[in-house]
Amino acid sequence: MRRVEGALGMNVGRDRVEETITIDQKDESEDIVERVGMNDCTTALTLEPERSLNQPDKHLLDEEGKRRYQSIVGATTYLAHFSRHDILYAVNQLAREMFKPSKAHMGVVKHLLRYFTGSRDFFIDYEQGGFKLAAFSDADRGNIPDNGKSTSYIVMLANGAMSFNVGLQGLIAQLTLEVELVAAALTMKEAGA
Repeated sequence: MRRVEGALGMNVGRDRVEETITIDQKDESEDIVERVGMNDCTTALTLEPERSLNQPDKHLLDEEGKRRYQSIVGATTYLAHFSRHDILYAVNQLAREMFKPSKAHMGVVKHLLRYFTGSRDFFIDYEQGGFKLAAFSDADRGNIPDNGKSTSYIVMLANGAMSFNVGLQGLIAQLTLEVELVAAALTMKEAGA
């Protein structure tokens, strides 16, 4: 496989025998872990399960901790939007707490970095062989109790992720069916763009 280190921290590889193009940001994720000083940490093979991160004000991070938290979440947001769609939902949840992060939030961020060390070889692989477009959506009305607007989708081309997003719907649905229909409509709109 011929591999080229590209701009923006991406590595692009082409395998002429397998007829694939591979994109990864392994070096960038390792750089984030190293900058934080966690290169010798134990690895995590899964993302941390959801739990309540609401903390009293006495558990909020000080200004230095807050800046560190914001720096790590910002760097992982960059990765999540380009090649690490496996962490997109977790990073999206953590980014909502940029203004008042707590020690519990920092614990989840550190777990995310341990996940990076356990998934260094994550990549997106595009296969040659025709125009195969597939789109998947999911919505969760009850996951975010304060607004009921969560949605996510992924659009795949040539068996590789082409577009993916996790976000909040623009409306509050009363039924799970409504939330799923809105998510499906957003996904179809993205696939048609």
